[in-house]
Amino acid sequence: MEAVPALLPVLNRIPNEVFQDIISYLPNSDIKNLRLVCRFFRNKVSSQLERVFLSANPLNIQVLRNIADHDIFRHGVVEIIWDDARLERPSRTGDDGDDDHDDDDDDEEGLGHGCPGWFARECKENVAYLKRRRRYDVDRSDHIARAKLLEAKLPLRESFTYFEELIRQQEQVIASDADAQAFCYALKRFPRLRRITITPAAHGFLFTPLYATPMIRAFPYGFNYPIPRSWPGRGRKVVAEPVVQPWVDEEEKEKWRGFRIATRVLAQEEPRPGHAAVTEFVVDVNQLNTGLNCRIFDEPCDEYNHLVTLLRRPGFSRIDLPFIVGGLEWDDWPSFRSGYLFRALAEASDLEHVSLGTNVVPDPDAYATEPGSAGFAAHFIPLRTIFPVEKWPRLRHLGLSRFLVKQKDVLALLASLPDTLRSVELSFLMFLDGGGSFRGLLDDMRDTLGWRERPVAHRPRVIVGMPSQQAVEGRAVWADHEVEAFLNEQVEEAHADVAEKDHDDEYHRLEKRVPGTATRSPKPISICDDDEPFQVQVRGNHRYPSFPAHADYPWDTIEGGRWDSIPRYWGNASADCSNWQVAKLQPADTLLPPGSSTRIRAKYQTEHVFEGQLIGDFFTQWLDKGRIIGQDPIPQNPTPRVPCAFTDFWILTWDQSAPWIDPVHGDVVTFGELMAMQLGSIKNLDRLTIFKARPNQMKGKMFTGHQPVRARAYKDNMSPDEQLQATKEMGMVFTYLNQQSVWDAFCATYEAIYELLDDFDVWYSQNGQGIAIPPLQDEWKEYIEVVLRSLVRRSRATFDYFYTTAMAEYDKALYSLESDPLGNGDYISHWVENRLNNKQLIRISGTCQNLDAISA
Repeated sequence: MEAVPALLPVLNRIPNEVFQDIISYLPNSDIKNLRLVCRFFRNKVSSQLERVFLSANPLNIQVLRNIADHDIFRHGVVEIIWDDARLERPSRTGDDGDDDHDDDDDDEEGLGHGCPGWFARECKENVAYLKRRRRYDVDRSDHIARAKLLEAKLPLRESFTYFEELIRQQEQVIASDADAQAFCYALKRFPRLRRITITPAAHGFLFTPLYATPMIRAFPYGFNYPIPRSWPGRGRKVVAEPVVQPWVDEEEKEKWRGFRIATRVLAQEEPRPGHAAVTEFVVDVNQLNTGLNCRIFDEPCDEYNHLVTLLRRPGFSRIDLPFIVGGLEWDDWPSFRSGYLFRALAEASDLEHVSLGTNVVPDPDAYATEPGSAGFAAHFIPLRTIFPVEKWPRLRHLGLSRFLVKQKDVLALLASLPDTLRSVELSFLMFLDGGGSFRGLLDDMRDTLGWRERPVAHRPRVIVGMPSQQAVEGRAVWADHEVEAFLNEQVEEAHADVAEKDHDDEYHRLEKRVPGTATRSPKPISICDDDEPFQVQVRGNHRYPSFPAHADYPWDTIEGGRWDSIPRYWGNASADCSNWQVAKLQPADTLLPPGSSTRIRAKYQTEHVFEGQLIGDFFTQWLDKGRIIGQDPIPQNPTPRVPCAFTDFWILTWDQSAPWIDPVHGDVVTFGELMAMQLGSIKNLDRLTIFKARPNQMKGKMFTGHQPVRARAYKDNMSPDEQLQATKEMGMVFTYLNQQSVWDAFCATYEAIYELLDDFDVWYSQNGQGIAIPPLQDEWKEYIEVVLRSLVRRSRATFDYFYTTAMAEYDKALYSLESDPLGNGDYISHWVENRLNNKQLIRISGTCQNLDAISA
């Protein structure tokens, strides 16, 4: 204790401004401890209570009221963070629509733990996900702290008892509106309050809260519980994007309870003498796939009017609004095109910071026409339909996240922003067909916006966010210094130190492809159903050489002929619309672009004959759900075999004691990564081909249980010629697979994984801790046979739909005295050929050493 007095002369010589700046980096918990050290620190350091927390929890409410009643602390509060995630018990019907919460499996899972099966399962999945999120991170202090919490976790019986008490308290708060009353009281008592933040993400992940609220800090050490979200969004039980519901049902609206209360109270709040006004309203989802229901902006409603009242107040400076938009892309974005969002934002004439985002998924209808595209161009909505930038002369920050965009439209929006702009965030943008790319956008920003000619202090800082290669919820790749260097022509300094939150990552998606060099790309495999499905990806020589999308970039003989052993160029052997045969063309096929007199190379792609996602669906669909997507015939009573919780722990979690070793690099890997290493790659060039892009994209959809072409698009958007072409390309998938050399490549991956699973079965029988599962090798064989059999049956049914639809349209044309759609009777003759002779080509004729013949 005498060491501190000895330091006092030194501490007293530190300027107060520097001392306070140092202290500002400490969290409040450390500041409290520091004030207890001695009188010097007690007098020198004051508690920094700049924000308080509110939720439907009595402890959070009591702490907020205590601070509001403190004559010193209340004057420092500038922000209220409302945790709008409410703890929930599962409904009888599960999130995926299956009545699976009262069955015997649930009872057995909780048996002996003194809690329901659903609670035990949620806690078990939390632990598995915690390990998955870490991946290859080093032993940072936060990982060590979480490991200690995990080691000391409460027994499930105690955790469930504590959880039930929290639920009971929450229900009392909601019934009494105690949280709403506390919010009203806080507005009166915090004179410097300027920001309200609403979030469904406060609880974060197990032992990793986004906001350490008093409620969360009071949890017993090692408390494991179902992490609440409340707002709709993709999650562990909801893989598909949720469809947003009309903003009319009160029960639906109550999912956003905190948002509704806060906007109503703020709109009704009158200015108070001596009090600052609330000028910032932030909805913080922290990159979760959720947000506000955008249908608030379909037409005026109470919530819309309250928000507009807030926005039009003098001095209102910041708005952050993420939206869930599922289903609106099908209807041409009515909530954005209505104009109400545009008009609401236009009311904020003093706005300095605006950030909007959505949870839209790329290629929502699986009808992109270009490799790597985020979807059909019809999904485009001009950004100026949403952003009234001319109304914001003081704007300093623009954030744009998860929009389907076109490069020129984003550039036009940026060019229209005022000179006051100082920062831009462009995160997870998805470029539609013909809509450019991130690299093209950065090129144009550098060359046309004139930002680099501004004084350094006035140049907008640009940050680009992109999905992580390992798609784990809450992680992403962020590039700011590299982008700044590029935009200011310091390209040579923009080296490979792209930073990812919590994890290093590859950055090749920001790089421009170099002619004469194949880009080495990983093959992502999504497994199981978290908010962002976990993705297995491999590195080094387990990546594959990606065929260049640019028609002028060469492939033959590049890099000293390194890739010439990959069979190429697989495509249609004839231009005849009813000839489904394929061949390896030499040289590559060519096409004549519209408006051009020069032919260019057709679009090809590097093709994994054995689709990588089959590995993911083996665990996600076949083992966890007992069926596959698009299974034919549809199973009446599918029997789950192995749950995703098992896959998380035994397949996807790195374990140094397991015998799974990368055969090329010698590293310890997960078993899931070892399976992925059996795909076509630099190491396995014989399992790759170069295949025409369009039938290759169809093949990927078909093998994962989806239609090669969306039925509505086929019927309503395609010309007769395009319908014939789509049918031919579907048929080419089968004539391609039935080529012996191609089928041998399929079998090579299949057999390699078959043998690996035998290794796993043997090892697990000795190390599986008594948890019985069926032999995965046997399941793999049955699964692939079901996949191939269903593929053939679905495709034959799809052909029948194509045929009847085309004939019905042809009949209409003849009845209305229109000419033959293709002229000279060719149209009908092609369909006759397809019907009589080509349909029988929809089959799988090959077998593998450990795979039986496919009869469908």
